[in-house]
Amino acid sequence: NNYQPTYTQNTENSQAKCTPNWNCGSWSQCSKSGSQTRTCTDSNNCGTSSGKPKTSQTCTYEYGLGDKVVVDGLSYTIHSKSEENQIGEYNEYIGFMGEKADGVFYVFDITIENVGKESETFWGSNIKIYDSQGRTFDHDTTAEIYLDDSFQYDQLQPGLPKRGKMVFDVPKGLSGKLEISSTDLFSDKKEYISWE
Repeated sequence: NNYQPTYTQNTENSQAKCTPNWNCGSWSQCSKSGSQTRTCTDSNNCGTSSGKPKTSQTCTYEYGLGDKVVVDGLSYTIHSKSEENQIGEYNEYIGFMGEKADGVFYVFDITIENVGKESETFWGSNIKIYDSQGRTFDHDTTAEIYLDDSFQYDQLQPGLPKRGKMVFDVPKGLSGKLEISSTDLFSDKKEYISWE
């Protein structure tokens, strides 16, 4: 990226115009603190910072599968994501007992641990899928009933991690990330986990 504002440079005997020619590198990866940087240099060496493009900005850090993510008093580790067309089982007398996806089920294997000092009830509504079109998807509690290891309004005691699964019914081929928000009503903290 080249930026060329005009700058007048004073010398002892004359005024010469110097036009900075800013060359900026690529932005660094987003840090966990939510910032990224780049370097910009003036190839004309005008000796001014006038018109210099910004070299730092805020960004949204995205964790990956296997990362431990702490949001206020709870930590989350997403171990894996699988896709299913239906969840449940066949019974020889009744037939299929379960739920069929309208699109496809994304099933996340997750560990949640209360890292606070008091017990908390986990409802699951603070974990959503946020897709590349800005849409959000809540977990499918009906499909989760048919899993043996789902989170159903669990009480989380401090220091005792629980592992289970969460299910989302989404359009096939959906790309996006998990959005984890605080369970504290007075906090707007959110973190993002990419599965791609």
